[in-house]
Amino acid sequence: MAKSRASIIAGGVIAIVGGFLIVASGVTTKSFLVTVVSYSEQKFGSGLLSIAQSSIDFALLALSLIIALGGTLAILGGGLVLLKHRLTGKTLIALGGGFGFIGIVIAMGYDVFTTVGISVIVTHFEYWIGVLVASIGRYLI
Repeated sequence: MAKSRASIIAGGVIAIVGGFLIVASGVTTKSFLVTVVSYSEQKFGSGLLSIAQSSIDFALLALSLIIALGGTLAILGGGLVLLKHRLTGKTLIALGGGFGFIGIVIAMGYDVFTTVGISVIVTHFEYWIGVLVASIGRYLI
């Protein structure tokens, strides 16, 4: 079934809004993976070889960059859809939503592990909304 031009434009705009929500949530709640790096240094720093600690730090920082791409990819994808590059935009939105979902799962897992309970869902509410809105935007395209 062919999508109407209005639906495609709405999907692109909604994906951009979702991407901005994902990015904004990362700005308002400090980077959780940087916290993981400092936590791992406190817990395991003295027991690990320096090369192993450096490898862990590098892996966590690389992962934080990939997750930060979630919102950026959704914004870029929405923009490409508005510029009539539907397939590429849709693909970027899907990748952004996927990275966004991975990011929120890791953040929640870390928060549950280091704090008390599942109340972290409320802490990352705008992140969830951003991923959901970007996914809805992709569906409309």
